[in-house]
Amino acid sequence: MRTVVVLMLLALVATGCSKKSEPIQTPTGTPTVTNSQTPTPTAATPTPSATPQPTVATTTITLKVVGGCRDCFFQAYTTVNGVTKPYGQGQGWLSAPPKWVVPTKFTHNMSFGYTDLPPDDTNGNPTVVVVQYQGVAVGTVLTAAQAQTKKFGSWCWNGTTKKTFTIQVRAATIKVPNTDPTTSGVEPLKDQVLVYASPLIGNGGTFHSTFYGGLGISGTPECP
Repeated sequence: MRTVVVLMLLALVATGCSKKSEPIQTPTGTPTVTNSQTPTPTAATPTPSATPQPTVATTTITLKVVGGCRDCFFQAYTTVNGVTKPYGQGQGWLSAPPKWVVPTKFTHNMSFGYTDLPPDDTNGNPTVVVVQYQGVAVGTVLTAAQAQTKKFGSWCWNGTTKKTFTIQVRAATIKVPNTDPTTSGVEPLKDQVLVYASPLIGNGGTFHSTFYGGLGISGTPECP
C-alpha cells in the first residue's frame, strides 16, 4: 500500500517537472503618453483708435454796407485749386448784415458780387465789390469822388488769418457817361452805383481797368 502511494507521488512530480515555465511577457517599447494640450488664449488685437482729424480754422466774414444801399444783395465766391465758385447762399443787407463762415485758408482770393435795384450794373456788366485800388495803400478810406478817379482795381481779396473779419462796403451813386448809343443822345449821363471796400482790404489777384472806379464782369469773378 505504501509502495503505491510513493509511486503516485513520483508520477505527479515527474509530470510537473516536464512542463516548461512560460516567461512573463514584459511590454516592450516606451509607452506614449499623450498630454492634453490646453490651447493658449490668443491676445485680442487692439482696435486702432481713429486718428484725430485736425481742426479746420474758420473765419466769420461780415459785410457792413454804408451809403446808398436800397435792396442790395451780396454773393461770396471762393477760389480753391484755381476754380472759383459761389460760396453758400447770397445774402441781402436789409434783413441782416451778410455773413459767411469760411475756412480761413479760403479767404485768400475771395470775391463778392453785388446786385441791387436798377441801375446796379457797371458799364453794362454785373457789379463786383472793388477790394483794392492799384497804387493806394491797404487800409485807406476813400470818398466816392476819390474812388471814381482810380483807373485800376481788383475784386480778389488778399484774405486774412483772423477768426472774424468785417468788410465795410461803400455803395455810392455817381454820374457816369451813358455808353448806350440808343439813349446817350438824350441822356448823356446816367447813374452808376460805385461799390468798393472802405477801408481797402488788399489785393490777392490781378488789377483790372475800372469804369469810373467801378468793376463789372459778365460771369464769375475769377481769381488766380
